[in-house]
Amino acid sequence: METISVTTHFDIGLFNQLERFSNISSQSKNSIIADATQQYLDNQLYNVDAIKKGLEQADAHNYASDHDVRIAFQKWGVHI
Repeated sequence: METISVTTHFDIGLFNQLERFSNISSQSKNSIIADATQQYLDNQLYNVDAIKKGLEQADAHNYASDHDVRIAFQKWGVHI
């Protein structure tokens, strides 16, 4: 895998946590930062994609009917 170097600034408290976890887990700070960044980006991109999909459905007027919503809630014992 090809890599690049990135420089960033951390709050001293966050850096201390990173260093502590690195020592406890025997993982390098680089690998912890890379893993955390990957998890964060995966999560954020998933959310953005879900929002875009919802907006596209809304733009296409693809909504659940009142009846469909009532049925869905009734399955969970909620009567609206």
